[in-house]
Amino acid sequence: MRGLASLILVAMALAPLSVQAKERSEGDRLLEAASKAKDSQTRLSLLAKALATGTLSKADAASAHNNRAALLADLGRREEAVAEVNKAIGLVPGAGFYYGNRARIRLSLKRYALAAADFTKVIELSAKPSTYDYYDRCHAHAKAKAKAAAIADCRRALELNGNHRRARLLLDRLIE
Repeated sequence: MRGLASLILVAMALAPLSVQAKERSEGDRLLEAASKAKDSQTRLSLLAKALATGTLSKADAASAHNNRAALLADLGRREEAVAEVNKAIGLVPGAGFYYGNRARIRLSLKRYALAAADFTKVIELSAKPSTYDYYDRCHAHAKAKAKAAAIADCRRALELNGNHRRARLLLDRLIE
């Protein structure tokens, strides 16, 4: 009998959550519409409107800013893209992938030292940094003319994956 009573209490406690889940906010509806939009300008507009509602969770708002950043970067509006990723990071500073996204945009802007710093943050926030994390930072250090740091990162990438062709090629170029 006790088990059944517990089950009923759990069911009663969960009932309001299922009702709430059906009642989506205007921001959520706009996010869904943005995900289905065919062109970049419409997506940008819908994401901006979703953010303006103020009804998104921090995580959803950060994701919306990050999505806007990707769209803006694709449109060549990289300064605006960096500003959008900055907003995402401000909302969820522990999400390393936002730093990685900003780093890639900064690479395209030839802000190599800033990109390397962002890749460092990716590594710091990762429970288990990958070969690619170290290779990306190696690439940024190499572009920033920080040869010793680039060599160290390429070597670390190769320790993690000895078959990483790009890390091998870059390391060979750096030590020539």
